[in-house]
Order: sequence, then structure tokens, then C-alpha cells
Amino acid sequence: MDDIVGIKVKDEERGERALVCWGRVFDPVDRNELFVHVRRALPAYGFHNVVEMELCYDIGELQSFRYLFEALFSFSVTAAQFGGDLQALREKLRTDEDFFRSSLFLLGERRDEITE
Repeated sequence: MDDIVGIKVKDEERGERALVCWGRVFDPVDRNELFVHVRRALPAYGFHNVVEMELCYDIGELQSFRYLFEALFSFSVTAAQFGGDLQALREKLRTDEDFFRSSLFLLGERRDEITE
């Protein structure tokens, strides 16, 4: 699970949102290649005017967003589908842009923003 990262995204129209993705598959430290891939995928999720992206220090920074635990469960299922062969999973994420895009998990609103 060390490969999973959180990213906060600020979009002019959608405001601040967050997503969870397999981020350390490109480089264990440098975020630049990850951000290139995420930016390419964001329009499919309705983000067309991104003004800022922030790599979270740890997943705990996303605890106020809805569906975080569902995202983490989804990632564990994906890893299991590769039979524990994380190297094969990393390779697939690096080389198959559609697979990478489909692996992004957009979180819901912040809990403090929800009005019922």
C-alpha cells in the first residue's frame, strides 16, 4: 500500500476535491510524472480548469473527504487481482494510460461541506 497517494485538486468550477491513486509507481519521490498522468485523466472526471494540485504528505490528510475508506478497499482489491505481484501492477499502471485513468478514485465532498 506504499504506492497509494492522495492528491488535492483545486478547480475553478468544482472547487477543492481529492483523489486517491497509485502514485509512487512512476517515481518513489518525484511527483512530476505522476502529475502529468493525473492531469491527463482529470477531464474524464469533470475537472477542466485545474488551478492547483497538491500531493498529500499521507493519506490521513484526506480523512475529511467522503468515500476514503471505499477508495482504500478498492485499491486493495486491485492489488489482489494481480496476485500480490505489485511489480506487474506497477508496470501496467505505467504503460497503460486507460488502466491508470480507471484506477483513479475521486473522493466525495469534505464532510464539513455537506448540506442535507
